[in-house]
Amino acid sequence: MNKGQYTGWQDVFSFSFVQSMKSKSNRIAIGVMCIVLILSMPVMSLISGKGSKREAQDFVKTLKVYGADQGLWEMTDRENWMNGFQDWLLEQPHYKNIAVELVETEEAAKELEKDLEESKDKVLLMKIGMKDGMLQLQYVYSKESGIKTTEIGTFADDVQDSFQEICEKSEGLTDEQLKLLQTPVKTEIQSNVKYSGGEQEKENTSGIGMEDYNILLALLMVSVLMSSIMGESVASSIITEKSSKVIEYLMTSIRPMAIILGKVGAAVAVVLVQLCCYIVSGGISVVLDSVIFYSNDGGFQVSDNVAKVLEMPSLQHLSASRIGIALIAILLGVSMYGVIASIFASGVSKIEEMAEGMKFYNVLLILCAYATIGITLVALAGEKDVSTLQVVLSLFPLSAPFMVPGYIMIGKISLLIGALSLVVQIATIFLILKLVSGIYEMVIYHQGNTMQWKDFVSLWKLNRKGEK
Repeated sequence: MNKGQYTGWQDVFSFSFVQSMKSKSNRIAIGVMCIVLILSMPVMSLISGKGSKREAQDFVKTLKVYGADQGLWEMTDRENWMNGFQDWLLEQPHYKNIAVELVETEEAAKELEKDLEESKDKVLLMKIGMKDGMLQLQYVYSKESGIKTTEIGTFADDVQDSFQEICEKSEGLTDEQLKLLQTPVKTEIQSNVKYSGGEQEKENTSGIGMEDYNILLALLMVSVLMSSIMGESVASSIITEKSSKVIEYLMTSIRPMAIILGKVGAAVAVVLVQLCCYIVSGGISVVLDSVIFYSNDGGFQVSDNVAKVLEMPSLQHLSASRIGIALIAILLGVSMYGVIASIFASGVSKIEEMAEGMKFYNVLLILCAYATIGITLVALAGEKDVSTLQVVLSLFPLSAPFMVPGYIMIGKISLLIGALSLVVQIATIFLILKLVSGIYEMVIYHQGNTMQWKDFVSLWKLNRKGEK
């Protein structure tokens, strides 16, 4: 592959990027989307109710307490501590109406957790144990109960801040026990929902729940839309310049492959700008929502909708590396489909024939996207283990942009598979450029009937024979 073919791509990149950002329709689309995102969280809170303004007795009726043997009950008598805890609740104006019950055994606690999978009762389970040298307070509730996460968070913060005071109210504690009870306290909140795969959860590692499915579908739509829109944008630009003869003037100083590289790079840059605008708009929406509806005594508190997303079991293992791989996979997908779109667009002579020339490209995009949806639906049903197919589609370069972002985020594919997928996509982009580098100039000069994929293959074979 001659490096001279790519000389001048920076000029094409700069020109195409500036033209795209100056485009009135593009700016309007970005502006409208940013406004929608900024208003989204406040509007959702306005529809569902204004945050955590209700008092605690309105959101939970019964608080059940279970203490593991290796934890609090090693330091104090459970009945004395429960009495001190009840005394503290009675002193709090917002918590005095909460009924408190002790869960005696681990079996009873597990049974209660199972009952909370579908219960609509306003029951909150507080589990007290020891982990990594710290007392751990874990709150479990049913999402079907209507209990708000933000209200549990406020209650949990109050308990954690007053934990030493609660222990001091317990009768019969020695100074040594009080010293032990000064152990740091950690709080966790868990919504208990029934796994959609039922009994197959342990056997079928590829199974997903509805929350997983929603995440996968959202990221799939983002990847497909961006790849499709940017592919069409690159194709439209090339066909317009080709039909208006502008491309011929460009090629007097810039080689055809430099043109394709510059235009695809500009498309990726536009996507990055859009992503940054949307992420900033989403952050503004969260802050605005908190300030209007969820501020308590000047503090910052996220809304229930944000808290529910952050507390999804699928996202508990989320890390910067997984987020990075997901974003890079989307950008590489845009690049790869942009390269493919530009190749097919170069075989079109008139803008009116664009739909015909891009037919194979669109079919390819839809097939790969639907393959991802099909595997996801099978995993949602939980009837078959499709983990092998998930890995295969993640490593197949044409479907990887749609598979990897969602599946890496929910932890259904490993970091190693995600990294390998990125390497395969990069290699595929360079391979496509290498394969078409010898015929692209002939194709870009083509004037006549719309070229089909078979014509590209024939030209490539002729070029290979000529090289020999």
